[in-house]
Amino acid sequence: MAVPQETFNIRNEICIAASRDSASRSDSRARRRDHGLAVTHLKSVADIQFQALADGFYDLLLLDYGGIGARFGPDQGLDVLRYLKPVNPSLYILAFTARTFDASKADFFRLCDGVVKKDTGIRETLEQIEIHLAEVLTPAFQMQALGKALGLTSDQQEKLEKVVSEAASRTESREEAISAAKRLAKAGSEKVLETLVTKAIELGVVYITSGTQ
Repeated sequence: MAVPQETFNIRNEICIAASRDSASRSDSRARRRDHGLAVTHLKSVADIQFQALADGFYDLLLLDYGGIGARFGPDQGLDVLRYLKPVNPSLYILAFTARTFDASKADFFRLCDGVVKKDTGIRETLEQIEIHLAEVLTPAFQMQALGKALGLTSDQQEKLEKVVSEAASRTESREEAISAAKRLAKAGSEKVLETLVTKAIELGVVYITSGTQ
């Protein structure tokens, strides 16, 4: 099922965490608008924008294995991956690498949601990104991620989905949905909670408006 075009007008934040050498293949500026995608390039995990990945601001991350700093551990990209997955389950992480597959990197490739090779042409890369975004930019995906981030039971998940669904048809109910999520939450940060609830509502509005089920 294709994602409604309106979706890409409200949610299309892409982040590239790659080494300085890899940056030349994208853009040296910190942020740019490319083919309808808002792209941010982080040269290391020390970048001030890195926290936005954990907070749920970005929809998709292209993550390099090496050269991005050892703040989280000696395995660099793998350690970053292990950190981000639990705190922000809604972030779709693609391995961004020119390295050939070897046994020492097996966990990195296994835990990523997909792979984009650095030597892939721009058109093919964009096609791959749009395919992955189509999986991420749905209310169902965001709600599932929210449930994981907050540690919800199936019953709590169902209750929250009803509140968010109602909020999507009544824009003034956003705060009500966020409050409901906070009451149900067992874990997760408040920033991630607010961001993911807002995403789910925005996407719900798009799907209702477009008539997509």
